[in-house]
Amino acid sequence: MRYVDRSMSDVLARSRALVETMTLIDDPTERLTWLLAKGRRAPAIAPAYRTDAFRIEGCISELWLAPEQRDGRLWFRTDAAAAIPKGVAAALAEVYSGGTPEEILAVGDGFIRDAGLPQVLSNNRSNGLAHFVKRILAHAEAARLSPT
Repeated sequence: MRYVDRSMSDVLARSRALVETMTLIDDPTERLTWLLAKGRRAPAIAPAYRTDAFRIEGCISELWLAPEQRDGRLWFRTDAAAAIPKGVAAALAEVYSGGTPEEILAVGDGFIRDAGLPQVLSNNRSNGLAHFVKRILAHAEAARLSPT
């Protein structure tokens, strides 16, 4: 059993777990397989969220992000028309969901490079990933500035 540092935020712990998982998978094809499986297990979002208002611009395939704020924490539901973006989005939504705005902003996006996600994606998909994370961080910043 792993020792869990209770002072560490859940977002930080989940980001570290993603980095650990991805670095244990040496083969880029196996990393993609893991991401594809993550996407297959992710639930689809309701059609009401598959609109331009929730669509991530800059992604070559359709990718949607539906944020929700409850009890001072943010939750993210995602979906995508293509399998690889769906898996990447599901993995990242899992990391960030349930975090406070401060936790999400403190973790930021550095762990994504550490996990090697951009290295297994095409340049266009890496661009979409950057836009996706930028949107999550923007939601966290907006929630931090005006908590509900």
